[in-house]
Amino acid sequence: MELHPIALGAIIAAVITGLLSLLGLIISKEQKTSEFRQQWIDCLRNDIAELLGNIESAIQHIRAIKNDINAQPSAGVSNSVVFERIKGDIREAERLYHQILLRINPDEHKKISDILEEMREEFNKGDIPSSEEFHKLEQKLIKITQSVLKKEWNRVKDGEPAFKIAKYVSIIFILTVFVIGIYGTVST
Repeated sequence: MELHPIALGAIIAAVITGLLSLLGLIISKEQKTSEFRQQWIDCLRNDIAELLGNIESAIQHIRAIKNDINAQPSAGVSNSVVFERIKGDIREAERLYHQILLRINPDEHKKISDILEEMREEFNKGDIPSSEEFHKLEQKLIKITQSVLKKEWNRVKDGEPAFKIAKYVSIIFILTVFVIGIYGTVST
């Protein structure tokens, strides 16, 4: 049984249309995934920056209060007064700490969570972290976060794996259809 050329053309057109629709669906899904990944990058960067800013602000407040106490020992400033002045910064730092932990993948971004925990332990010792110590931890967190953000940005830039596969499949498909079209034209 031989197919009529018009029927064969309709079948080929339907297959091509179906494959192009599938490729369009894959591409739009992967674009959305890339948009979400870019949003995640921006949010993580902001959360880390805000966390470091809040911790630094709390440390500066504590230092200023301790300097005032040392300058005027009879001022009667207690630990509860110190805490009252910095509790907003601490509350916000705690919120950001947990938000960052919930945002990151515990396996893939373990270095970030380890440094955050180290910073938290240092801050919770009860004494003011030294500037040098905090600065080292801060720089370590920034460096690792920059590395993670670069890796994620490259994922956005290069596209998701399914997008890459769809791109190459579509190129191969278009070339195959083109070759078959040329062959069909030349052979008739």
